[in-house]
Amino acid sequence: MLAEAFVERDARFSRDGRWVAYVSNESGRPEVSVRNLSGVPRRIVISADGGDQPVWRRDGTELFFVDPSGHLRSVAVRTAGDASLTFGPAVQVNIPPIGSGHGSTQYDVSPDGARVYFLRHDEEQARDSVGIVTGWRALLH
Repeated sequence: MLAEAFVERDARFSRDGRWVAYVSNESGRPEVSVRNLSGVPRRIVISADGGDQPVWRRDGTELFFVDPSGHLRSVAVRTAGDASLTFGPAVQVNIPPIGSGHGSTQYDVSPDGARVYFLRHDEEQARDSVGIVTGWRALLH
């Protein structure tokens, strides 16, 4: 992505095309970061304790990622008057663990952010099933 000495992968561009969320091992472990695509480059680490699989909510008001224990986290995103972004704290989404590790993004979020789509990895369900959680905002801690 940026020709750095460390691995950067899984770029996800914001809807307005001004920002990119990605995974970097610059700190020695995978972390989700956001970087502006114009002006002076500025890296903002979103997953302070490590993370993977970034996904923007379609309207750009949230960024999701999976923490090292496999749990989905949500971060509120606010756009300031100068088009810079500010990020809220990462909040765990109260759904079953999605899983960690690289290979592909193992979930997606509906355009309005109300539903999370993911494959369940328990033995009781068929491997071809998809779990859908609606109204998950009410379940946030």
